[in-house]
Amino acid sequence: MTKDGLQLTSPVSRLRVSLESAIPADAFGVLAYRGAADRTGRIVDLPLEYIDGPRYEVFRLQPAEGEGSGMRFGGASVEVCDEDLESATEGLFRDLLEDCRASGHPHLMRIWAVVPGINAEHRGLEQYRAFSRARASRIEAAWGSGFETRLCASSAVGHDGNRLVIAWLASRLPGTQVENPRQTSAFHYPPDYGPRSPSFARGTIAPPQLGSTLFISGTASIVGHETVHRGDADAQTEETVRNVEALLAESGRAEGRELAMSLLKVFLRRPEDFRVVKERLAGSSWAKVPTLYLRADICRSDLLVEIEGVAEPVMALFDRKCAMRA
Repeated sequence: MTKDGLQLTSPVSRLRVSLESAIPADAFGVLAYRGAADRTGRIVDLPLEYIDGPRYEVFRLQPAEGEGSGMRFGGASVEVCDEDLESATEGLFRDLLEDCRASGHPHLMRIWAVVPGINAEHRGLEQYRAFSRARASRIEAAWGSGFETRLCASSAVGHDGNRLVIAWLASRLPGTQVENPRQTSAFHYPPDYGPRSPSFARGTIAPPQLGSTLFISGTASIVGHETVHRGDADAQTEETVRNVEALLAESGRAEGRELAMSLLKVFLRRPEDFRVVKERLAGSSWAKVPTLYLRADICRSDLLVEIEGVAEPVMALFDRKCAMRA
């Protein structure tokens, strides 16, 4: 089992996240995808197949005006085989949580995971459920009972390789956990979905010192805790949009101000669904939002589409667009 990783720290007063076709010099951290050319220490490479859109998810951190607003970007990966996915997951999450603690950035804002063979079964247990059990066990061991109140926005999708990859953003200051009124909190799912419920929040709002950016977890066509519109990519996309809009509204209430989407990432189980999904999104209020499409397996075998994203307070997004035009 081989493992590698990186951790980078910067003091910040404002976090900005964007999708771009090239890596800017002032990027603090970057999520890149299979086939991306640039390979420097700032990059975590997620082994997913690119379909369309700007290739890089870029994180910029502006200089701090005061203390206590630092943020940490990190990533790690490990080669695994079926029988040690759980131990590999526990190991990476142990490293992640220890890095956050030791560096003074104990508050997770966002986690991304790419899981090998996520829908395959090994010894009667689906790999995603094995991943979820290991993740929950390691987080609970680090944070103790009641750890669910500290969970952050997360995504876990699958690929055909044998490398488990995680990336994360953490802060010195706590964010705000947000749940979706249309969906059961993932950490409260019934036992039908595995021996441990998935350990993530539907969204996390970064602290005001970082600009109150909303990180939206991977969201799919799930109402309550049940999949709806099985086999229909168009209907699943429409339902997923409803779910994300509900989370945006709930986050706006929590913040006391309107939030608007600033980027989207769309994961497709079947690349042939690209056109119908893109047309559905083009007809939504997000038609002009920068969007990256990727081929990935979704955490449930009956899900065809997953959408994650970032939203910002409306005035902050307006100010950024004005600055870009200037």
